Amino acid sequence: MMMWMLAKVGVKALLANKLRSFLAVLGIIIGVGAVISMLASAPAPGRTFSSGCRPWAPTFSSSAPAWPAGAAS
Repeated sequence: MMMWMLAKVGVKALLANKLRSFLAVLGIIIGVGAVISMLASAPAPGRTFSSGCRPWAPTFSSSAPAWPAGAAS
């Protein structure tokens, strides 16, 4: 019974604030559309980053500090 009352109050609030509800839904649609279009327009961002860093790969792999043999970790 409680869920029914909550749904009833929610529908009444949506109908009372039609412009506000419309603008909220419109904002969500525009936001989701923007994210989808950005992901679709960048064909492979990970691949581009990886290929751009390839010349420095030996530097990246050997960047760990050389600890002395007797040092505590």
